[in-house]
Amino acid sequence: MWDFVVVGATSAGVALARDLGGDGERSVLLLDCRDAQGGAAPAVRPHVLEFDGWVAAGAVEWAPEAVLPHFKQCEADREFGSLRYHGSSGPLRLWRSPEERWTALDRGFRSAAVEKGHPWAPDHNAPGVLGVSPLAWGGLDSVAGIETLQVEAVDRVLLDGYQAVGVRVLANSAWQDVEAKEVFLCAGGVATPGILQRSGIGPADYLDSVGIRPVLDLPVGQGLQVHPQLRMVAATEGTAVSGGPEENSPGGMLARWNTGLEGTASGDLMAWTVNGTGMANGQGGLTGALAQVFSRGTVQVAGPDPVAAPWVDAGMLSDSLDGYRFRLLYRHLSDLAARPSLAGCLREPQDAAGDAWVLDRPSEDLDGWLRSVVEPMGDYAGGCRMGSDGDPAVVVDGSGRVRGVRGLRVADSSISPTLVRAAPLLTDVAIARKVARMVAEGISLQGVGKKP
Repeated sequence: MWDFVVVGATSAGVALARDLGGDGERSVLLLDCRDAQGGAAPAVRPHVLEFDGWVAAGAVEWAPEAVLPHFKQCEADREFGSLRYHGSSGPLRLWRSPEERWTALDRGFRSAAVEKGHPWAPDHNAPGVLGVSPLAWGGLDSVAGIETLQVEAVDRVLLDGYQAVGVRVLANSAWQDVEAKEVFLCAGGVATPGILQRSGIGPADYLDSVGIRPVLDLPVGQGLQVHPQLRMVAATEGTAVSGGPEENSPGGMLARWNTGLEGTASGDLMAWTVNGTGMANGQGGLTGALAQVFSRGTVQVAGPDPVAAPWVDAGMLSDSLDGYRFRLLYRHLSDLAARPSLAGCLREPQDAAGDAWVLDRPSEDLDGWLRSVVEPMGDYAGGCRMGSDGDPAVVVDGSGRVRGVRGLRVADSSISPTLVRAAPLLTDVAIARKVARMVAEGISLQGVGKKP
């Protein structure tokens, strides 16, 4: 029997497994259901004062001053690691492409953004910074050194009454039970709620309707959020190759700004250049997204089959303020793309559906078109919300423990009370490391012992 089993070799799962087993005193197994290892992702830090909103939602353990150290300790920032609000020795390597490697698209975007009034900001992860910046990329060390089991699928958490005792997985084409004293779910914003639901933890009436015996009636999968994004795809020159090691990273520029609308917070919109990552050769473009999101939706398993695709509807643009700001985002992207400094870098721009991008689309056609091309950006969040015991929307407490179950925690973006105004990588790793610290400090219901 393992002391700790971590489900999901996501950035959060790898960071959590490393920290849980860091002293070598406890046995840790990481269940890896990914098809590939490694790679890089945008490393954008949320404004730390966002976590005041988490406290207001009942997650009192996640105040800004309690969270900031985990952002600092998780990173090794190549350019800014010596500054007091950054880190230089963490497991997450951060880098930015040097100016001599910026593409024509990056240079054009920077010029157009500055012309439009965005200030130049060399470090978008500095406290409270808005403006246009070189996009930071992050790469977590591989799973080397972590005991790992490659699995094809994860079925459910094994329960003995209301005690988690392991995980049922498909490995080497055979179903097997992996026993554990404590289980941590880090499978991502869609998969983590799905595992809980297949375990009988979720909305009881719904689970019963799809053939799953309810064990605990909790709002798992409800309140789901994701960043709605708008893509402009174009033929570009000098695009960088797709991501990976630092010397081969996609580069890019990022702009973050305020709409200033009532009810919105700092940096509620963002846009960035795309230098060929995941696209055909010679393709690139611009992408914009709502950083602050008010819309919510649901994720639901289709039934007990762990291989069946879940039903995911994050309710993108269902909130009127989201819809209005998405229109502003379109106008902003079109204004940037029309400026001479950038227009020459974007040949024959198209939308996500492959139709020609119209720079000045009529207002009467705008909403319908935006709903036809909106896409989710990054991982989903909020399907296992964290908060106080008295809140009916809450699934886990402030240390990630699932309400009513011993030995079961969630430690990824699923627990976010609200979606952060940033790409998910840094926040996922910070969440995992804070949960690991809570475990190390003895916040564990069953008191996991050391290895003999």
